[in-house]
Amino acid sequence: MNSLIAATSETPKDDTLVGIFIVLGIFVLLIVLIVLFIKKAKKKRLEKKQVKKQQARQEEIQRTGIYAKTFLTHVSGLPIAASSVCNLVLTASDLQISVYDGGTSINLPVQKISDVSQKTDLDIRKSYTSSAGGAVAGGMMFGAAGALIGGRTKEITQDNSKTYLIIVYRDDVGGETKSIVFDATSAVDYSYGKMKDFKKRSEDYKYLVQCLHNICKNNTININL
Repeated sequence: MNSLIAATSETPKDDTLVGIFIVLGIFVLLIVLIVLFIKKAKKKRLEKKQVKKQQARQEEIQRTGIYAKTFLTHVSGLPIAASSVCNLVLTASDLQISVYDGGTSINLPVQKISDVSQKTDLDIRKSYTSSAGGAVAGGMMFGAAGALIGGRTKEITQDNSKTYLIIVYRDDVGGETKSIVFDATSAVDYSYGKMKDFKKRSEDYKYLVQCLHNICKNNTININL
């Protein structure tokens, strides 16, 4: 008799625990569904934003004929002073390079561009050795900047390393291969993120690099990059 009463008295408690677990399960399921819904909605918004951005870029290309543009600091390869801030404008036929405060303007036909790469001080340093042969190799691969950067005595670390955009092209004179080097650190280094225009500068730079890569690979510019 006592055991029957004990068993009967435990039944409501067990039912209560089951009910609690069911409620918790439903609550967790709702949270999961809400999170999935938010992620899906966010993905759709980003996709719409990207489509609008591409459409706006295509309209601008059709209106101005400019595929990409950005500002970079000249390092070597052009008949202008090092550290000159240059405006780079890419059209269907030329990469137009002009000194920001006026003066020298250079047009590089896109069909002459044979390679485009991004290298850091550390990348260049790895290809450069302390031997004279290393200095020659550095100069051949990266122009005057290669020998200069590779030969620095100051230690280069991740904290003080810079990023360079290297454009290799074929010169009219004897078909000689030459390079133009720009300091692109301010367009790729997030430590510059405090700058008001960093996000736009970074996007413009990335798009320019994508277009240049496409020129080297396919001999054409794809506006749907």
